[in-house]
Amino acid sequence: MSNQTYTLGFIGIGLMGQPMTLRLLDAGYSVNVWNRSLEKLHTVIDAGATAQASIADLVRVSDVILLCLSDTHAVETIVREQIAPFGSARKLLIALSSIYPDTTRQLAGLLYEQHGMGWVDAPVSGGVSGAERGMLAIMAGGNKEHIAIARG
Repeated sequence: MSNQTYTLGFIGIGLMGQPMTLRLLDAGYSVNVWNRSLEKLHTVIDAGATAQASIADLVRVSDVILLCLSDTHAVETIVREQIAPFGSARKLLIALSSIYPDTTRQLAGLLYEQHGMGWVDAPVSGGVSGAERGMLAIMAGGNKEHIAIARG
């Protein structure tokens, strides 16, 4: 991955994911979205996001996949069952959820071992109002190249 504009894929358009996606769209990013509850997609689609029919479709058409899910179980299920089968070395996953560190290491290792795919652990702090105002604190861990992409 080099200095370029990446197509983003955002999974989890909830209380935090919606304002984060809207801010990414406002910043000019191309954003694909998927959410298990379709009604939550209307606002981001109206703002310019492109809905994908499945996570597999989202992964195929996105360079950087962002996860903003409720808990460790949700992240683990989505990564193992719906992202890992379609990963590639040209893709990066940014996990915005607060999940168990051991699970993070296992999932990052899985994607890297299967595909050479990168992972940035980037849990957010600041709540819904912080997301709406673009004032979240994000603690990122990963290799330097991947963190540079995440900052982009």
